[in-house]
Amino acid sequence: MDQRAPFVTAALLIFLCFLALNVLTLTALLVTKTNGKRQYRRKQMIRAALAEAIFDTDTSRLSGLVCRFPKISLILWRDLQSAVSFHFDEIGPINLIFREAGVEKSLLRMLRSRLKLRRYEAAQLIRPLVSSTNIETLVDALEKEKHEHIRMVLVKAFLATSLPAGFDGISRSLEKCSIGYFKSVCSMLESVDPPFLY
Repeated sequence: MDQRAPFVTAALLIFLCFLALNVLTLTALLVTKTNGKRQYRRKQMIRAALAEAIFDTDTSRLSGLVCRFPKISLILWRDLQSAVSFHFDEIGPINLIFREAGVEKSLLRMLRSRLKLRRYEAAQLIRPLVSSTNIETLVDALEKEKHEHIRMVLVKAFLATSLPAGFDGISRSLEKCSIGYFKSVCSMLESVDPPFLY
């Protein structure tokens, strides 16, 4: 019996393992690249639908996309509102699409979750949908929230709308808070135009 046979077998097994790992890595790269292209095309499609809804008042395509891809649609709508100032008449019909698709209701339910991470995600996403119809519910969530980093996200959402009920909720949230929260919120209030007097 050839004494080199076990070494040859071991070397062959190692080579096959490396080959299999290389094939798996290449497959994972191709899948990631394909998913990346698909996500990019999806985002471009949603951006185009948002533009149609705002400039042509045609919300038909956006309605279908919000139902299929609610989270991505909401993130893109939030980013667009952060970059461009819109009149209430332009925002209203688009927010109505998210309301009718159940996105707003889902986020308000998430704000009552026992899980801190879900509440934080909801607070981050709800900003473009804050309105006079849901501000009281959001103020209630702010007052019940124990984690100050989530409270600050809600404060930021209120400041984006300038609704009086939101400012009332912010003022009440400053009672019995930490000095860090107080300073952060006061700094955010000073950046509002016109500056909020407290």
